[in-house]
Amino acid sequence: MRRIRQWLRYAIVIALLVVIGAVAYVKFGEPSPEVLIRTRAINAAQRAMLDSDWQKALSLIEQALTEIKKPDWELLTWDAVLLEKSKQPADRVLNQALEAGDYENVWITYGMVANLVDESSLTLKAGQALVDHNAESVQGSYLIAQAYDTQKQFDKALQYYDLTLKKIDQAGGNEGLYVAIRQRVVQINLLLMK
Repeated sequence: MRRIRQWLRYAIVIALLVVIGAVAYVKFGEPSPEVLIRTRAINAAQRAMLDSDWQKALSLIEQALTEIKKPDWELLTWDAVLLEKSKQPADRVLNQALEAGDYENVWITYGMVANLVDESSLTLKAGQALVDHNAESVQGSYLIAQAYDTQKQFDKALQYYDLTLKKIDQAGGNEGLYVAIRQRVVQINLLLMK
């Protein structure tokens, strides 16, 4: 009888945990339709970008923008970079992204996407915008360093990687980025020694 009560208590506790978990998932865990649309579009665009199919990537992002009724800064930012990559006007779309989102998040995303599509001039533009906005921007200095690195301007890249490391030391955090930069600095120095 005692064992039955114990098992019954366990069963009740487990049942309550399952119910609470299900309610929490429905209330807090289920992503909004906008998040699903954005995530699917960005993932599909990245796959198209792997094949250098910029037009397909652009059309996937623009389709998602039509499905989401309100301005989505992240999709607008992707759209702006892909428009630039396709040699189409992008200023209006970039301004919409900046109006809809946080200034730094828009430019960080812009720089990262530009780097993905191998547009170092756009990566540089994003990094410079971040540093102009906040001279202590770790991400801005890092994007500038990446742009110069991609352009094989290794002296400038090393200068900005060093500046980024100093900013990380002052601000704290970003350990993963710190390690990645240190590794890249060693690689560049080895290249320059040849």
